[in-house]
Amino acid sequence: MALEGGREEIISGLTILRVGESINSIYVVPYAGVNPENGNQLFINQQGK
Repeated sequence: MALEGGREEIISGLTILRVGESINSIYVVPYAGVNPENGNQLFINQQGK
């Protein structure tokens, strides 16, 4: 099963349409805190780093 145009997911802002999940699930990147050296936000990537 696929969405319009053969895509498996459609990301729109903070929501995602993905085959097999609830409609308009929340789509956010895991937050890891703040870099104490420069104040930049830190996020966790797909490899968990």
